[in-house]
Amino acid sequence: MVTYNEAENIEMAIESAKHICNRIVIVDDGSYDNTVDIARRTCERLQFKNEIITLKHTGKIYDTRDLALRRCVGDWILVTDGDFIWHTDGPNDSKGFLAWAEKYSGKNLYLYSPLCMLYGDYWHTLKSTPVGHPHPFLIKNDTSLRCVKDKRFFRYITKEPIIKITTKTIFGFHAGGVKSAEMLLYRRFWTPWREYEKFDKFPTAWDYVKYNVGNDIALKSKKYFRDYMLAFEKFVSAKYCYYPKILIKKMKNEECLKMIYNGGKIIGRSDIGDVSNLKGSFVREEE
Repeated sequence: MVTYNEAENIEMAIESAKHICNRIVIVDDGSYDNTVDIARRTCERLQFKNEIITLKHTGKIYDTRDLALRRCVGDWILVTDGDFIWHTDGPNDSKGFLAWAEKYSGKNLYLYSPLCMLYGDYWHTLKSTPVGHPHPFLIKNDTSLRCVKDKRFFRYITKEPIIKITTKTIFGFHAGGVKSAEMLLYRRFWTPWREYEKFDKFPTAWDYVKYNVGNDIALKSKKYFRDYMLAFEKFVSAKYCYYPKILIKKMKNEECLKMIYNGGKIIGRSDIGDVSNLKGSFVREEE
């Protein structure tokens, strides 16, 4: 598991991973919220064997992922993140991963699976992407296994021939869009920053964010959320997949993030208030 400012989701992510894993390696890329503290407390509460490595923030997910992989032991690795919430019961129970591992014991299996995508809060998704593109979440551990940069993302390499299988089963949810407005703005420029590869000019993704929007991150984050929320729609679990039990428990918490509606339209979120009437662009504006 690699993390960066996942205070909203990290406890659920760890608890759901415990359902199928006997040890967890967490590499945190310099979170400045209380992600690491929550992770430590959660592992202790669950008596989950763990190794938590904290780094100075870079934003280079391929490096943090590679470090996490190299610290893993055992035959199989569940590739998860601080905003992945796995099913722990029902027909989509993530223990289905283990059935595939048993079936391909001794083989270099990469099991690809889709996840339901949540944006804004746990009740919403993107109109364009309610279910994400399948990614390899269960992979065979191998001493030659590495994670390397691949333009906008990353890829795994190994000396062993790979058996790639994609399942239609949705084993969990990706709450990648359930973050602070500031972190959503960060993610908007995180991928272009990696593709740009001007790390001498922009050592971290935050340097690139400030170059594009200026220094008033708090205000620009709200303006970005204002524009971004137009792409949200309510997630229909009956159409895609039922909610994980752990996530339902979180959704009953009155303090978790919730979208604000007025006249049937989204106008903001509980943590930032009504942003519908904010003027100006979220990108850099001329004085």
